[in-house]
Amino acid sequence: MIKKAVNIGFYIIIIFTLLFASFLALVSMIQTVDMNLDNDWKENIEFSYHFPIGNLILMLFSLGLFFFLYRYCKKQSTFIYQYKEIILDKLPHVLAFFIFVLGINWLYAAQTHPSHDSWYVMNAAQNFSRGDYSVLSLDTETYFHRYPFQLGYVLFTEIVIRSFRIIGEAENMLYLQCINVFMLAVAYFGLVNITKITFKNNAVTLFTSLLLFFCFQPVMFSTFLYGNTPGFMFVILSVYNALRFFEGYKIRHGAISAFCIGMAVLVKYNNMIALVALCIIILLNLLKEKLFKKNLRHALVSLGFFALSLAFGLGMSSFAVRQYGKRADVEMSKGAPMSAWLLMGVSEAYIAPGWYNAHPIGAYEQFNRNTSAAISVNMKEFKDRMGEFSQDLGYTANFFFRKFTSQWNESTYQSIWTNQVRSDQESKTGLAAYVCDDGEQSVKSFLNIYNIFIFTMFSAGLIFLIKYGKRKISFAFLPLIILGGFLFHTFFEAKSQYAIFYFVMMIPIAGYGLFNCVKLIEKMLIEEEKYYLMVTPKYYLQIPENKKYELQVLKKDFIQIIKENKKEEASQ
Repeated sequence: MIKKAVNIGFYIIIIFTLLFASFLALVSMIQTVDMNLDNDWKENIEFSYHFPIGNLILMLFSLGLFFFLYRYCKKQSTFIYQYKEIILDKLPHVLAFFIFVLGINWLYAAQTHPSHDSWYVMNAAQNFSRGDYSVLSLDTETYFHRYPFQLGYVLFTEIVIRSFRIIGEAENMLYLQCINVFMLAVAYFGLVNITKITFKNNAVTLFTSLLLFFCFQPVMFSTFLYGNTPGFMFVILSVYNALRFFEGYKIRHGAISAFCIGMAVLVKYNNMIALVALCIIILLNLLKEKLFKKNLRHALVSLGFFALSLAFGLGMSSFAVRQYGKRADVEMSKGAPMSAWLLMGVSEAYIAPGWYNAHPIGAYEQFNRNTSAAISVNMKEFKDRMGEFSQDLGYTANFFFRKFTSQWNESTYQSIWTNQVRSDQESKTGLAAYVCDDGEQSVKSFLNIYNIFIFTMFSAGLIFLIKYGKRKISFAFLPLIILGGFLFHTFFEAKSQYAIFYFVMMIPIAGYGLFNCVKLIEKMLIEEEKYYLMVTPKYYLQIPENKKYELQVLKKDFIQIIKENKKEEASQ
């Protein structure tokens, strides 16, 4: 009964994620969302529509390229098997190195500097590293009393600044951006290894790696000094170690995963979504494997993993706030309530529906940072807004359609925009100068096709998980995090930059979908192979069709077949 309930939970996760993903794949075929500077605030979202034929042709062309690559690799299967360690095992290292080199090149070409929220947290981290806590005084600044959760990333950055100060005082923040690129490379490396553990299929790993090679948005976004990139790396490390934990229930993997999810929440509070997903997966695995019956030790270790994840996830962020309050001898405010971001998410904004607007935060300031009073006002306005939605369903559908697509179907996820607004075009050189100016539309067109391909293959991957997934809980891990992102940002504040790393997390499932699509095409177009592949722990051999051996031949007969073929080769 419990196992059946867990299986139902698996299907709920995959099916609901598929509903969002397939809708996104279909919409992306006919709609393009562009983030540009074409308004007074230099933050503008434009929706445009077009016939899907061109996008469909390009997507099918891309699928064809992967099909021919797969066929070529299959024909060279003996060579690939012999050099598997070089070709496949080193691929994550090659990918990470490529992303790091590309990212460093981008940083030096872009020459950006912090602004707005990024400036507040960077300025605070630098001041705190020198023992200056004046920005926490209500007499001079209220930013961290409105948003105390930002102090988590400030603490992380302060530690980095203090560490590098041992080498010498830095003239600018370029080294912090370099650390961003390094963390991104680690995250890509981790994603490939997550793919290996989850699917245990070399072709899926290869396709995922190749898709990641073309995922440039996070590389361009790495100039943005905020908690997004470090948080993404810590989420990926947490997922990887959690999957390793489920394989052998080693305490060290559980401890590392719990610590990493705590760090992810510390630097970016929205990563609470990943914390919730981790806790759900731990409990589902505990129930599905019937650990209390099969192995009490594994059950207790799993419960410890669950408790430690909650402790780190919920405790580290509040620890940062308490520490800074103690250092500055200031009583820190609770901050603007979550109801402000909920109201924001259902309100019209000057950029796009549900995006940031200052009005909901105004209630917190209006009542002199009284959180309870602000919640009361926000929730009253939220109920009024729900009344408006219920009275005009056409407007409601249009509002949430524009909100959803403005964040998920904006192909750059603000990665180009963030480089345009944080430096002058004249200061840019090389690749960044091209992408942010003359080549902007060409790059956006490429990313649009790339995103359509990922959305479509991600949807296909979810369908194949339902068909072939055998309800393995590990298959539902990344989809559950992505589903959490879909649901949370449907109702709370939206920005396309919030979707960027959920998009990257789609790629392993997209790689799985791509592999199965290629296999399906092969089945439809290619005749049955002219030989059989026989694999044993010691032998790898192609058996010609004229030998007429059946694939179901017993393993002990494999050795005899190989001996006969070796004798044949020797006589020739």
